[in-house]
Amino acid sequence: MRSQCLEILLVDSQPETIRLVEEAFTEFDETRFRRGWTQAMRMLLAADIVEAGELITEQRFDAMLLNLAGTDGAPLPSFLHLRASAPDTPIVLLAPAADEPFALSLLRQGAQDYLLIEDLDCWPMMRALRCAMQRHKVARARQSLALHDELTHLYNERGFRHLAQRDAQLAARHGMHLALALTTLSAASDDDLADLALAEAWRSLFEPSDLTARLSQHRFAAASLIASHDEALVLERRLVMSSPPPVVKLLSPLLCATEFELYLHEILGQHRSLSAATAACDNMSFENRAGRHL
Repeated sequence: MRSQCLEILLVDSQPETIRLVEEAFTEFDETRFRRGWTQAMRMLLAADIVEAGELITEQRFDAMLLNLAGTDGAPLPSFLHLRASAPDTPIVLLAPAADEPFALSLLRQGAQDYLLIEDLDCWPMMRALRCAMQRHKVARARQSLALHDELTHLYNERGFRHLAQRDAQLAARHGMHLALALTTLSAASDDDLADLALAEAWRSLFEPSDLTARLSQHRFAAASLIASHDEALVLERRLVMSSPPPVVKLLSPLLCATEFELYLHEILGQHRSLSAATAACDNMSFENRAGRHL
């Protein structure tokens, strides 16, 4: 059974800010019952992102506080790394007044709230943490029901599975093939602009009527209905030119719907998600599962 104490991770290397946060947690513990807060909060300290990553692998935190001034001059990479390491954990930023515009910009990249260090006080900070946890929980629940990736607007894994299954049934009904493409793309840098560039590069390889999806940060998939040998050749030429070329499976029209289900079952059964499918596929081939060329 999980403890009723909320675990908060503070990522900070500035002694003065650490002292202020520790004092706020001490005051909270001494006065929370008078305020009607029955749930305790405990703070753990990480001096840098490396130590934070180690703690995140060892236990689950309910929220994180990140001091933008205590990241050795690299606040954006530190925030992005922390967000990627614990996507289910809300982040509240601590920022000097001079960095307020930057802190505000990080709200658009996934931070739940920010507090100015000069105004740091016990109860505003605790309310910010509690509200951040609730907002993040609602946002994650909404994302789990969405069909599109929030950043790139490509289909996410849930949307791809649903709509590619529909296309497999259409292919079987109309005597067409279904090409499933999967790839891993590496970005030049670890930021949203680089991820958007990857998504646009992947989208440009396919027709507007094809399904293109972002399964995880660097994993992409696509599904294309193929009506003729010429269409298969055109798609093959486009994909071979990409770097690296994606892995492609071409499912036959007679068994398309059932083969699609078996293909997904095989991948998901071994790897739990489509984002691990690239490693499970053969080298690029425009052959169907029975070994027959178009």
